[in-house]
Formats: sequence, structure tokens, C-alpha cells
Amino acid sequence: MIAATAIALGAVPATALAGEVEEMEGGARQKFSLEGYGELHFNIPKVPETGSPAPIQGGPATADFHRMALGFSYQYTDRISLHAELDFEHAAQDIELEFAYIDFMVNAWLTVRGGAVLLPIGSLNEYLEPLFFYSVERPYVQTLLIPTTWGGAAAGFSGECQGVRYRMYLTSGLDATGFTAAGGIQGGVRQLDQAASAGLAYAGRLEYVGVPGIVVGASAFIQPQANQRDSGTVLNANPGVRLFEGDIRIRKDGFDLQGTIVQTRIKDAATLSANLGENIGTIEFGWYVEGAYHLLNVLSPDSDQDLVIFVRYEQFDTQAQMPTGYPADPANNHDVITGGLSYMPISDIAIKLDYEDWTDGLSDHEHRTNLGLAYMF
Repeated sequence: MIAATAIALGAVPATALAGEVEEMEGGARQKFSLEGYGELHFNIPKVPETGSPAPIQGGPATADFHRMALGFSYQYTDRISLHAELDFEHAAQDIELEFAYIDFMVNAWLTVRGGAVLLPIGSLNEYLEPLFFYSVERPYVQTLLIPTTWGGAAAGFSGECQGVRYRMYLTSGLDATGFTAAGGIQGGVRQLDQAASAGLAYAGRLEYVGVPGIVVGASAFIQPQANQRDSGTVLNANPGVRLFEGDIRIRKDGFDLQGTIVQTRIKDAATLSANLGENIGTIEFGWYVEGAYHLLNVLSPDSDQDLVIFVRYEQFDTQAQMPTGYPADPANNHDVITGGLSYMPISDIAIKLDYEDWTDGLSDHEHRTNLGLAYMF
């Protein structure tokens, strides 16, 4: 299996594969490592930046250097380290801080972590390098219902014991003034320069990795109060958010099978809808299954090249259940079939081609073709 697979499974930290520069300073060994990734997309038609990612009839084709991320780690001591990453999106038109946190390792099964972190919600949000998924675009369940990239100012714990990995954080929460009918909670994610929250949130994930090639995970995000009072919009509501997610991935003999299911409940959605003028769902729900096969990796196991063929089915609805008096829009109920190829001349570079077939609750039928170039180092 390619080297990126080990990272995606969490077996090896991304920084462990980066080149290291070591120097002696004050008698202590200092370690600095640099890593990064990038992806260029060509979409016919374009993918909307916010709200529903569905293809727009007659929309333009776009070429977009979607993101280039540069990250680094610094090992202060054997137990204290810094990890940070900057994301330059849309040909560096937007610059975001992906994460910047300090780890204090207590022992093999307990690390104390604090700073700006990627929340451990779903299998992709923490490991979002484009070599960790086969399609050009990330799975839509993991960009809309789980608003990847999703970060926060947080403090908490991580570790592994007896084949069980965990991350548990107290974190800044969502801003309910950004919730929409089509985009769900996606618009509630805020950058850390505007992430003050009326109520903190709890985010956590457990993974079982005791069987080689199999990862079973579960995530939760609970925010009792999402009324962010400094956002400029005063809500006469008491919205809360509870998100629960489960996933499984199995890799064996060239096959890669995975599935994810997620449900989000929004408290006081009726009052929130009245305040925002948006029909906010009480429940958002979605799931997907994907199957892939590594053709060249199986036919030529000693080769650095690989060709993956994959197909994925997704179903997701930001208005799966509505508060009384607020009707759902069937256009927000989506079924998406994505199929394509990912060719890797080496393990850290991929050329991707895929086709998306979309159907919504109105039986409207759309499609999108995507071509991508991705790399990581």
C-alpha cells in the first residue's frame, strides 16, 4: 500500500515522513520538519463556494488552484512539540490558518494539546490531504454536513491505548447566525479571528485500530449554546448543536471499502429560522459508501505506481426534519454517484478524473466532470 495510506490510517503522523533538519543548540537536539500539499481542480461546471455544492445548470467551467498548504513541526524537547499549517486557497487569494498547536506528551497513551486544532469529526477533517481521498472533490457528506475544513481554538487530550485512539477537546463553537437552509451548519464555522462564542463546545473521536487494515471510528460535537452574540446579529433564540458520526474503512488485497453516517440536531430551529429568514432544519442527515480497487498496486506490488478505480454513493439532506410550520425544500435532498480514476506515478502525486451524477428531491438531474492534480510532501 502507498505511504500515504499509513498516514490516513493514523499509523504514522504526517510529520514523521517529512524531511528533518537537525541542529545542536544549547546542548539540546532541535528538530524542524516541513511538509505540505496542494491541488489544482478543473470542474465542469464549478463547485459553489458556500451552501449546496450541487452543479448549477449552465454554470461555468472553472480552473482553480484550490489550495496549497505549507506546514511545519518543531520538536522543542522529546516531549514538547509545535505543529502548524497555513492554507493558501484559490491561488493564494484566501489565506487561512489550518492549525497551530502545542503537544505536551505525558506518556505513550496521553498527550495534552492546546492551540488551534482541526476538530476530530469524521475520518477526513484531520487528514484532509488530497492523497487521502480518490475523487477530485472531497466527499460532499464530509464538506457539507461535516464542514471540512473545521477548526477551533481548543484544549484537550489525545493518545492511544490497546488499539484505541482518542482525541477529546473543549473548543470554540459554531456561530448559529451563519446557518442556512441549503448549507446547514457549514456557514457557522468561523476563523479564529472571529471565533468568540456564547458557549463552548465539546468535540471528540474514538477509533479502533487493533486489526490491521481496519479502522472503526465514531465522533461527536456538542455545543449547548450557539448564539454568538458578538457577530452583529442578535438572535432571540437558544440554538444548540449535537452532531454524531460513525465510520468504517477496510483495506485488504487491493480493495478499499469505506462508509460514513452523520446526523446533526439543531435545538430551537423554529425560532432560529424566524430570526434568520432561513428554513433551518431540526435534523441534518447523510451517509455514503465507497469502494475502490488498487489495480497497479496489486498487479505490480514492487512498483511505485498505482491506478485506483473507485465509485461512491452519497445521500444527504440539510432539511431531513423540519420544525413545525417551516417546510423543507426538496432541492436540499441530494443523491450523488461519483466514479472515476486516480493515477499515482509515485505515492505522493495523483492525477484524478471523475464524473458526478446528481439527483435531488425534485428529480432534477445534473452532472459534473472533474479533473485534478494533487501532491503532498
